[in-house]
Amino acid sequence: MCTHAGLEIDHNAAVLDERGRPIPGLFAAGEAGGGVLGSRYVGGGNAVANALTLGRLAGQNAASGR
Repeated sequence: MCTHAGLEIDHNAAVLDERGRPIPGLFAAGEAGGGVLGSRYVGGGNAVANALTLGRLAGQNAASGR
């Protein structure tokens, strides 16, 4: 099965701590990162678009050392 709304992330795909601050060097995308879509799983093509878009964004930010 899947998480359907994983770790909370920001607009850079950075995982947020319990106070809402980005955790340095930690990024999530797809179903592992549910912050952009909220606490609901919207399913279908939206899940694929989320995984592709945030996966690319997370990779770029991780590679840049943000």
